[in-house]
Amino acid sequence: ACGVPILSSNSGGGARYLLEKNTGGLIFENREEVIEQLLQLYENPDLRAKMAAQGRERVMRHFNIEKEVNAYKELYLSLLK
Repeated sequence: ACGVPILSSNSGGGARYLLEKNTGGLIFENREEVIEQLLQLYENPDLRAKMAAQGRERVMRHFNIEKEVNAYKELYLSLLK
């Protein structure tokens, strides 16, 4: 939502939100890949802008306070059962 491209390792949960390049981020597997992708973003301002816009659009479309509150509400209600 900050309007910048995202780089994430493939470990942990961060990569699941990126899925593919047109979601505003890149996933790297190792040190060489992160260096390559950083250089690609540095040298390509149009790509940076496109990825930033796509990432922001995805966040605004799929994540909002109402959805997050409802998800926590459902979690807490399920724990109380």
